[in-house]
Amino acid sequence: MKIIFAFLFTFLISLGTLQEKVDNFNTSCSNAYELYLVDKEIDNDLMYLNITLGIYDNQAGYSICFLSGDAGRYTARIKVHVSDNTYKLPQDDRGDSLLYFVVADTASTLQIYLGETCIASYDLPQVSVDSLRLNENLKSGNNQGFTEWGLSHQKTPKLTFILSIVFSCIIVLSIVVILVLALTKKGIFNKANRIEQAKTGMNYSTMNNYSTMNNEVEVVEETTITPSAPEKPKANADTHEEPKEVYKKIHDYENDGRDVSQILMNKGFNVNYKELSMEDKNKVMLELMRMKDFKEITNDEYRSEVIKLWS
Repeated sequence: MKIIFAFLFTFLISLGTLQEKVDNFNTSCSNAYELYLVDKEIDNDLMYLNITLGIYDNQAGYSICFLSGDAGRYTARIKVHVSDNTYKLPQDDRGDSLLYFVVADTASTLQIYLGETCIASYDLPQVSVDSLRLNENLKSGNNQGFTEWGLSHQKTPKLTFILSIVFSCIIVLSIVVILVLALTKKGIFNKANRIEQAKTGMNYSTMNNYSTMNNEVEVVEETTITPSAPEKPKANADTHEEPKEVYKKIHDYENDGRDVSQILMNKGFNVNYKELSMEDKNKVMLELMRMKDFKEITNDEYRSEVIKLWS
């Protein structure tokens, strides 16, 4: 018996709530429009539907009240014929829709859906202010205007909107992860990790440079410098002069008079190579390579000094 009373009580409250919504809708239309009329009104077990047509701000437009007979079971949408866009009407917690003033500047269709299936539709034809003023059934309103109207935010989600939501979520999630790492001092925000990564990078760089220098040395060691034999002078038959010895220049640096070791000493390097550590030899090797690349010394000077360095 208690269950029956509870059901009846809930049912009566529901009826009172629905009737209150209808009354509020009618009052809003009466206060907002300059002139208006009820274009269509349907009241059955499936739904309550009120389509009011009126004039506001010198524009003709529709206002719609849709109450589902079964809470949340049915929904209402408007399909605009020109753009072929479908708009879902705003809903409250129960699934009812109250929409105020959709401008009637283009033909549309009000569609009632059960899930994703359209079960009923009602035409919302294009209406001009002049033609509507000729209607004899118009009632005078208070012309106070609407506090909410239009469909600009009721368009059904499309792919671009969904993608924008997804990317926004990804960005927000990334920011949250970064903040968590920063606050907990983990990952790249951990000082010990940064020092370890820096050491790893330095070790890799040193190994890479050392490998390059070893290759240079191997090339030098494989190259044997053999001076050309001096040419024998030819006797001058006419003058009977004594033959003179003529030698080819064996190396480019023979006549240059440059001392590469002295140049390195002037730059602050220790040229006592046998006492140098592997790290210091690497530094000298890198300086020699730089000097060769910038043409400060010749290739022969470079090779000669490299042989001294690594011998």
